[in-house]
Amino acid sequence: MKKLIEHSVNGQIKSESPEICLEIMYQDDFSNDHYVLRGLSENKDSKLLKFEVTKNGEELASLEMKERNVGQFLNEFLNYTEDADFNEEFKSKIYTTSEKQITDFFEFYDNSIVLKGLNLEGEIKRMKKMAGILKS
Repeated sequence: MKKLIEHSVNGQIKSESPEICLEIMYQDDFSNDHYVLRGLSENKDSKLLKFEVTKNGEELASLEMKERNVGQFLNEFLNYTEDADFNEEFKSKIYTTSEKQITDFFEFYDNSIVLKGLNLEGEIKRMKKMAGILKS
């Protein structure tokens, strides 16, 4: 059987804090694994995200991404997998893409929240006033 590895990165902003989910599907002759790395910031500081890592629905590890060092974080994740074939496929096929997608999300986050100084709740209230839903 040919090895197959696929991934998706989903980032969103919840209450002005970044939330990232990296899902990885890996299949070979011996395994059919589904990794989920779900991370969020406990406050509006996007420099520290705490991730819960699961493999096939079972908790594998708790990791932290500090100072948005995506490469270091991904390497730390690979240390927990204990699967040399998976690590090799990850590094050769999706490492660079995953790193770029997560970095791009942080850039989007900075442009949306940090640099523009937007307050999402305030922006929603302002738009509701403009639409006539709320009275001034």
